[in-house]
Amino acid sequence: MRKHYSTKIACRVIVWMFACTSGVNAAIPYVPISPNTIVSKLPQTITGGGTKLQAENNNATKARNQALEHIAYAQRSGDARYFGYALGILKRWQHGDTLPDELLVPMAMAQQALHRFDAALDTLKPHLNRHPEDTQAWLIRAGIEQVQGRYAAARRSCEQLLGRSTTLVEISCAAWTERYTANAQMAYQALRSAVRHATTTDDSVLNWSLILLAELAEINADYDYAEQVLRWVIERAGDDIRPLTALADLQLRRGHTQALLAMIEPDHPSPALRMRRMLALIQQGTLSSDQQLAWLRQHFDAGNRRERPLHQRDAAIANLYLFNEPHKAFEQALGNWQQQREFADVEILLSTALAIGDRTRIQDALAWLDETQFTDPRINPLRQALSEDRGDAS
Repeated sequence: MRKHYSTKIACRVIVWMFACTSGVNAAIPYVPISPNTIVSKLPQTITGGGTKLQAENNNATKARNQALEHIAYAQRSGDARYFGYALGILKRWQHGDTLPDELLVPMAMAQQALHRFDAALDTLKPHLNRHPEDTQAWLIRAGIEQVQGRYAAARRSCEQLLGRSTTLVEISCAAWTERYTANAQMAYQALRSAVRHATTTDDSVLNWSLILLAELAEINADYDYAEQVLRWVIERAGDDIRPLTALADLQLRRGHTQALLAMIEPDHPSPALRMRRMLALIQQGTLSSDQQLAWLRQHFDAGNRRERPLHQRDAAIANLYLFNEPHKAFEQALGNWQQQREFADVEILLSTALAIGDRTRIQDALAWLDETQFTDPRINPLRQALSEDRGDAS
């Protein structure tokens, strides 16, 4: 087994086809020149034009609505601070381990977003025991189980939707749990049909279903349709960065860097999207801004100071492909995989393992891939490369 980073191995099989780049120096912290310097402006779209965090002390419904507004904004913008704000509002109502029943679902949503998955499942349990008809709660539970790679449990949660929700929600949930399995082709066709027959009743979940449909289209090598669907969602979604991020990832994997660069401005406020722009520049061999790289490093360094750092997957991608720190990237990818086991989490874990020539510490991940029959074909080149690398090293 190789003990040192091999440029040949790192660049040979990379699903996103990023070129290798040299590292950059650590960012110098920004110090405002005066106490009156504006560092950042908070959005004026929360809670009637402000960012008031104080919940009504005697009105759980208002607290619920306020928390949900913060969660919705965080989901649209990618700004995780607003998940924390929502959690702060809800915790004011917590006495020991108990919360008013109407606050349990938003609490689980905030916990899920902050990657506190087991806590979110514990929060949902008493609510679902009392309200088994709550389809949103079952969807949240299925989503957590799917992210954790517990596909059988996710299927059982999706089954609870049958007869309680619309056909689109039922099929979307089922397709969600089957997208990495041998049933991905069947799930793709079923979801494509369900989207065609969606009604106005489905409007609140249609964007989610369409983003899922685009991923299934890519898994099934229907790349142009995947891009068409994502562009449709972007038109529908307004300021929501989720479909834009999904399209950027698809364009990176297809090598459509010029289209990505035209879509994402250099100073986009979202670190995730700005990072994808830098990765496109790397593919083109034209990334030259140390200032941009330093800005991104500062963002991830700030995240690492949290007790439970978020965005470990993106940090691992940045360290592998932008900062040339493959060993650090591997540790982050491995830590991320312990919590999240979707395609992108598996991809960056195998990519970093390949970059440092280490199969030993991913044996559990490889065994899990076999056990769950994780059949997403996008992973196959990396598994093959790791197999070849083991043969080369012997």
